Amino acid sequence: MTRRLSTALAPLCLAIGMAGIATTSAARAPGGPTEAGTAYIADIAEVKDCPFSTPRGDFAACLEATVPENYADVDADGVLPEDAPRLTIAIAVLSNFLTVDDPDPIVMIAGGPGQGSTMFLPMHGPALQLRRSRSIVMIDQRGTGHSVPALTCAAIDAQEFDENRLNDPDLMPETPTEERLAQCIADWSDQGVNFNAFDTRSATRDLQAIRRGLGIRQWNLHGTSYGARVVLDAMRVDPEGIRSVVLNSPQAITPHYDAAFAENRAKLFHQFFEDCAQDSYCSETFGDLEAHLETIRAHLADEGMDIYLRETPDSELIRITVGWEEVIEALYSHMNFIDGPAPVARYIHELSRMVDGRLSLNDDEVARIFQGSLRDADSDIAMGMHVAARCREDVDAYDATTVAAGAAKAPSLYTSASFIHSYRLGCSMMEIEPVDEAFHGMVESDIPALVLTGDMDPLTPTIWAHHAAAALDNAQLVSFRALGHDIYSSSGCARVITANFIDAPDEPVDATCAESYRPAFAPAQ
Repeated sequence: MTRRLSTALAPLCLAIGMAGIATTSAARAPGGPTEAGTAYIADIAEVKDCPFSTPRGDFAACLEATVPENYADVDADGVLPEDAPRLTIAIAVLSNFLTVDDPDPIVMIAGGPGQGSTMFLPMHGPALQLRRSRSIVMIDQRGTGHSVPALTCAAIDAQEFDENRLNDPDLMPETPTEERLAQCIADWSDQGVNFNAFDTRSATRDLQAIRRGLGIRQWNLHGTSYGARVVLDAMRVDPEGIRSVVLNSPQAITPHYDAAFAENRAKLFHQFFEDCAQDSYCSETFGDLEAHLETIRAHLADEGMDIYLRETPDSELIRITVGWEEVIEALYSHMNFIDGPAPVARYIHELSRMVDGRLSLNDDEVARIFQGSLRDADSDIAMGMHVAARCREDVDAYDATTVAAGAAKAPSLYTSASFIHSYRLGCSMMEIEPVDEAFHGMVESDIPALVLTGDMDPLTPTIWAHHAAAALDNAQLVSFRALGHDIYSSSGCARVITANFIDAPDEPVDATCAESYRPAFAPAQ
């Protein structure tokens, strides 16, 4: 059930803590939006029955924004013709805990592409540092979460688009991933979905239209991974509406599959080997990891290795013969260091002893090695939106020569990039038109920016963060040694730095706590 916000604007604004919003500074980026559709103001309605629950004692307002499917349909006066197709964007607002004016809320933008921001409400609810005096706004990017249409496909999982086949929900699928994706695309096409409307630029125009619809003059944007690409583009589209930005483990505005991405795997493994060698606990406990990895590779070059896995914790064990490609992809899936580097070192050591016949691993440990990321939170990605955005912005720029050059730096650590075939099939079926090359130009702006990065990030190479920060006139870069992806979620230090930055974005941040991070292989005492 929805209620037009315009009929009860004052009570709702008070409920979500947005009364008295006022800008504190002038627009910080030169120029302004000039493209079609940028004058549009979203129609906002209150949703009486929220599709999720909040923690006890907390409060969330649920809203819906109506936006154009295609901003080219909007006329110069910001009017959308009655017969133009529209989309519904889901919004959730967590109020701050104090009864004070909320001048500049924080907008959390999720990654993927394909993740809806409202799925992270349980994490943002307890974010006391950010909610001291500001509301948190979560917007499900078009095609994701509770927005309509949500391009979700129950028949496929995001894990099927990586190179580790053993973390797929179905170890022995009867129907190939490509066929299941094709069926979902056909279903969406029958519903009249225009896949070219699901990209970053459309999302940033939605942000601008929603900001205006809520009557917010400036807000702070916080983007994680792909969400940081959305934030970067928003700095070009709506500079006057942005007070500050946080780029958390940012995906580059440049095409995803570039030389930095291709070379990243070799750099991370070599740094990992060096870190272990310089750590007394790791070197004494696990030995020479690079030599162990070569032992595994040499053994599997002659013969495979039989392991037993389950598709779910309660299903029957399935015997699977694995080779070197399965081993290196399984190990690389753990390089995000969610639990620190020690498990990866242990896995390499154990597998080396296993192929030598000196160790027999139990089923649980085998599952941890080969299926660990099966337990990760990628299951809620809207795969239709994911594929559409990748096709619009990244797949066309994929260059096999660049990828091969990156792999040539350490050939044994790489496998064939078969995932690109699935994307290209999806691009063809969706009839995707690649974005204009100008989209990929480096973003220049003097909007205050905080850039967080981990130097062991396997998903968004840390060099992307450094390049993004270098192009921004008012950016502060904080790099965390030996941390992987999503620094904000994995580091309490990063969360404090973020809160302090948003409080005073023009002041230098105190990043002293970040300097204490080092590779930690020894068990916590």
